[in-house]
Amino acid sequence: MLRVRASKILPAAGKLLIAEPFMHDLYFRRSVVLLIDYSDEGAFGVVLNKPTFIKIKEVVNDFPDVDYPLYSGGPVDINNVYFLHRLSNFISDSISVDKDIFWGGNRDEIVKMLKINFFDEKRLRVFMGYSSWEMGQLEAELKQNSWIVADYETDMLFNTNADQLWEKVVESMGEEFKMWKNLPVNPSLN
Repeated sequence: MLRVRASKILPAAGKLLIAEPFMHDLYFRRSVVLLIDYSDEGAFGVVLNKPTFIKIKEVVNDFPDVDYPLYSGGPVDINNVYFLHRLSNFISDSISVDKDIFWGGNRDEIVKMLKINFFDEKRLRVFMGYSSWEMGQLEAELKQNSWIVADYETDMLFNTNADQLWEKVVESMGEEFKMWKNLPVNPSLN
């Protein structure tokens, strides 16, 4: 009935991984992952559409007690926070991921921005943990069609509500994927 076709786009830093609609893994079900790095040695990225109710201060003691959204970036190293942003003019030592998206940067500058109550979720996202794949693991998952590799528009990633991001990205992937957004998470319950 429904077959997930292999992606025509190859994985690379700055590409998205879109979870196939019936993925059983509870953590990655209907996830949108931005690949931060990809090489022969493995890959890592952050889940963009899993906000939490946890405050940054609960994860990292020396951060200001601010009420900013904290996203679950993945199951690895969840006791640390990581930053994805569009603020390379204000945050030095950032690593360019793609287009105008940057990873990390000078921690003191980020903390200072948080202390002065600067926050714009359309320009800065804070993640608890990240996602990673060992050498060959992501390729095996791609062969099993667990993920589709996709391109994106930066504004769409940062301007779409997390609970709508998977559907919005799927819709942007073309006609053959549009029906995904109407499929039940668990078809056996219908």
